[in-house]
Amino acid sequence: MGEPPARQIRSYHRAFHFELELHTLGNIRLWRPIPARGLIYTAAVELVMLAAAHAPVVGGVVSRLGWEAVYGLIPLSLAWLLTVARIEGRRFHVAARAWGKQLSAGRYLAGGYRAVKRPGSRWRPAAVVLIGDGRDGAAPCGLRLEGPGRVLLRYPCEARQDGSTLTIAQTCGVACDPGAVLTIAEGATARFSVTRR
Repeated sequence: MGEPPARQIRSYHRAFHFELELHTLGNIRLWRPIPARGLIYTAAVELVMLAAAHAPVVGGVVSRLGWEAVYGLIPLSLAWLLTVARIEGRRFHVAARAWGKQLSAGRYLAGGYRAVKRPGSRWRPAAVVLIGDGRDGAAPCGLRLEGPGRVLLRYPCEARQDGSTLTIAQTCGVACDPGAVLTIAEGATARFSVTRR
């Protein structure tokens, strides 16, 4: 009897994700594992609550909640929410780091990697070099190409070689069909000169 076909699962996420978890606290066995980052979140929220309790304006309001809520219930609840939270599929600290990097960099990213200007700002393109491809009947006079590369020649030409430089001149205005492909080796140069009729 043949083996059943293997199932293929396609995913854009890692199939296995290992995370440091605590199963015991001293001699106390926990009813379910706690991620280590949950303890870090708890400590961070404790520090925030401590700073809020001693702040000039907010301190009076926070102190009225009672020390059980300020140093126990609220930090544990917020730490649990941050531990289970997924922002666009990412854990909270990963999403917060990306958000902080974007704010501190002061720029927008297109596609997650290319910096673009903020909305409402002006965009000025850099100098653009336009090279005619011969469709207008004019040869690309003065063009100099360094290899490696390939050039499609669609018009009859004559070439003269001087060392590693190949000088090409168009001899006719009638296009060839098919054209010829000129391969420029690495270190070689192709230069287009004035059309010869």
